[in-house]
This record gives sequence, C-alpha cells and structure tokens, in this order.
Amino acid sequence: MALARPTAVIRPLPVIARVFGGGVAAAVAAAVAAVAPGIAYAHEKWFTEPGYHPSDLSLVLSERTAIALGAGVVAVVLFGLIQRLIGDALWPRLRIFERMREGDTRLLAVQTAIALIYMAVRLALLTPHLSLPQAPLGYVLAAAQLAIAFSFITRLLDRAGAALLILVGLAVAVLFSPLDALQLAYYGGIAILIFISGVGRTATAPQPPVRDPEWGQRALATLRVLSGVAFLFIALGDKIWNPDLGLAFLERYPHFNVFQLAGVDVPGETFALAAGVIETAAGLLLMSGFLTRVVIAVLLVPFNLTVPFLPAEEMIGHLPIFGILYVLLVHGPGRFSMPKREGSGGTGEPVP
Repeated sequence: MALARPTAVIRPLPVIARVFGGGVAAAVAAAVAAVAPGIAYAHEKWFTEPGYHPSDLSLVLSERTAIALGAGVVAVVLFGLIQRLIGDALWPRLRIFERMREGDTRLLAVQTAIALIYMAVRLALLTPHLSLPQAPLGYVLAAAQLAIAFSFITRLLDRAGAALLILVGLAVAVLFSPLDALQLAYYGGIAILIFISGVGRTATAPQPPVRDPEWGQRALATLRVLSGVAFLFIALGDKIWNPDLGLAFLERYPHFNVFQLAGVDVPGETFALAAGVIETAAGLLLMSGFLTRVVIAVLLVPFNLTVPFLPAEEMIGHLPIFGILYVLLVHGPGRFSMPKREGSGGTGEPVP
C-alpha cells in the first residue's frame, strides 16, 4: 500500500523576503525575535490546517537563504571570537553541572521514549506531522518505535534500541523525504550517544566494552552536530523556503507575532523570516561548537515559552530536544579528537 502523504510533510515555515525590502526592518525584527522568539522554535507544521504547503525549492538559492545563512555565519564568527577571548570552550563552568551529570543519559532516553510512545500510538513516525498509514507498514513502524521506547526505559538491549532508532530515522528519508530526515537528525545523535554510553551510564563514562571516555566525548560532539543540522534544516525548510507555512501558522496563532501585540505593524511575513534567521543561526552555532553552554541556555528560553500557548504536541514532540539541551548544557560541546591530558579533574570534560 502506498504511503499517504501527510499534512505539511515538507512545508518549510516562514518566510517572506519579498516584503523584506529594507534590510534594516529585518534586522530589527530579528533582534526583537531573539529576545522573545516564540515562533522561532514552534513546529508550525504540527499546528496548521491540513492544507499541504509544499516547500519552494526555487528559494534555495534565493536572497532569503543568503540572508539567513549570512546572519548565521556572522553569529558563528562572533561567538568564535568571544570564545577565543574567554579562552574556555566550556564557559561557564558552574558547579551545579557536576551534580546534574548523574542520570543525564537516562533522562534523555526516557524523554525520547515518551515521545516515541506518543508517536506510535497516533500512528506517526518520530514527529506528529509524519502520519503513517493504517496498514501493515504503519503498524510495523509504530511497533518499532514502541520497542525502542521499551529498551530505553527498561535499559534492556538499549544498544539494540539505539541501532533500531537509526534505522527508523533512515525510513523517514525513504518513505517521506530527505528533508524530513535531516530535520529529525537529532534522533540520530540520540541513538549514537545511547549506543556508545548506554542508558545507565553518564555520557562521559561509557558502558563496557566502550570504556574510553574519549568515545563519550565523540558521541557528545556527534549529538551536538546532528542537533545543529536538524535545527538548521527546520529553519530553512519550515521558515525560509516556505512563505505559506509561516503565514498559515500566524493566521491561526496571531499572538506569536509579538510586534503586533505591542501595537507595532510588522507584517507576518517579515516576522516569520526573522524567526527563520534566528533559528538558522542557532543551528550553525550548535554545529560550530562555540560557547555551546551559552547557546543552549539561550535556546531553553524560547523552547519553554512556546509550551503554554500551543497544544500538547509542542511539549511532547520536543521532549527529545529538551533532553538534548540538558545533556549539552551539562557536558558542553564534546570533542571529536581529544588527546589525553592531565588536569581534566576526572570529570570527563575536555581540556581547552
């Protein structure tokens, strides 16, 4: 049976650069959106009407893409310079992070499991808008998500569950689109971290037979990069390459345009584009690894602000991301290549 195309499968969210005639207007909009970016991290495709909003791939090489990526590169350069001046990739080093390490991977696994159970019950694949058919294929994929959740919660065959999660993620690319798979790349990061560390261990103290803490740091770096990739393509796919989706979301939830609430007439197109610019920068910053703890602390604000104003999908669908933010806040960016040095204090943190 052919897989039914779900509502808003690849509709990128915001938005409009044609009304963006002045760069100043967009810069101001982006600056304010950075302070109160409610729309910036809402998954619009979860909450719009069933009408399908296709992504406009002709916008890939457009001015709006250049603006988003250009602003993101500027943010990466700025954070890189600040980190160089501070001289510490793990700044700020707070003692509370030491206490928060215990149970970090288990928290991530359980929150991921809750989201997977929710998706399986409603016959969706990893995310609410990727609907599965009421057919053998749909039931098999739903059962696979339940099996992964069971392994993550009970810690039985947790590495097998992590491997199965990677396969389910690949199924998204085959059954829906590569763009959908890229927007869910953070699930791949979760799977790799759990496969290396195991559910019952902290991220920097992997379970046997992978005993070397450096593998835990590599897994953390992979989680960070794949999460950044997901944020980047959510921003591009749902906010830069699809003007219609952003407008449809704002029509249904107009209070997310904080400018209009303040009595300032900023078109929804401009506000949605600014939101896409902010989220593009967030994705690139995560991928860069510069001042990751600062980036995560900033991201926690909009992700939590949207929860009270949207249906339950906003919180449940983002539970894996909340877990990722927690792990990266506690451990920092991780490292792909880490020569052993004395002075790490036995914490598993890389020495800058």
